[in-house]
Amino acid sequence: MRLHRRSFLALLASAGLPGFARAAEGEMTDHPLLSGMSGFGLRSKTVRDADTFALEQVCGKLPSQALPWLVDGKVTRMEYRPQGKGSGPLAILRSYQQAIAKAGGQQLNTGFSLNDDGVQYKPHVFRLQVDKTPVVVVLHLDTSNYQLTIIEQQPLGELVTASKLAADLKAAGVATLHIEFETGKAQLPSAGQAMVKEIATLLRNAPELQLSIEGHTDRVGQAADNLRLSQERAEAVMKAVVAQGIEAKRLKAVGHGQNEPVADNRTEEGRARNRRVELVKR
Repeated sequence: MRLHRRSFLALLASAGLPGFARAAEGEMTDHPLLSGMSGFGLRSKTVRDADTFALEQVCGKLPSQALPWLVDGKVTRMEYRPQGKGSGPLAILRSYQQAIAKAGGQQLNTGFSLNDDGVQYKPHVFRLQVDKTPVVVVLHLDTSNYQLTIIEQQPLGELVTASKLAADLKAAGVATLHIEFETGKAQLPSAGQAMVKEIATLLRNAPELQLSIEGHTDRVGQAADNLRLSQERAEAVMKAVVAQGIEAKRLKAVGHGQNEPVADNRTEEGRARNRRVELVKR
């Protein structure tokens, strides 16, 4: 079962599952895919737009190689603590199991083990798909608190290849890359290195081709900061292409900031489309 993000959120809000409630307006907010249990408050939240989660290091070996040891993507970590009576670990687990199962997800491990001291809680690992995005959910229970980690893996889309870039440039004079830079930073993520190699292959196959590498952002933040960031990201891609043996004189880096959107900046989907790097034929 595949659900758009808004559909998934609506499902959780309307499913009638015991204990689920949205965060109040103006407070630290839950993740849009899964809300916290009622009776618990969100005490901390960290978000990294491009990170690697060492799954088996935290959760132990999963059955049948269900997931790789390292999972890449946007990683959101949240800690919930009881406010008032709260609920016990099993009640928390059952509610999340029901919500994720109703969304078409599945649990990949038991999350419990027995030792001389009784039950030992280990993280429960779930996998589901929201629209085209594979999502891994890790629920770490304790006697009173619990932690929720959500890894949104790279969306399944058309593979970036040198031939695809060449076709786009021939058809429109521009080819678009969506490189998941970390928020506010210009360091090229590991996932972007594969795209860089395809750009280098494109340029080797077409020795006369010259490209302008142009960075774009959404409109979150200050316009001047976005302009600087887009320039730095374009330069990071250019430097990586040059490191592949391409002559620097065939390239130039340009930053446009938030000035040339291609989608609605009022929506998450639109902002994601606007955060892009374009290859423009010179």
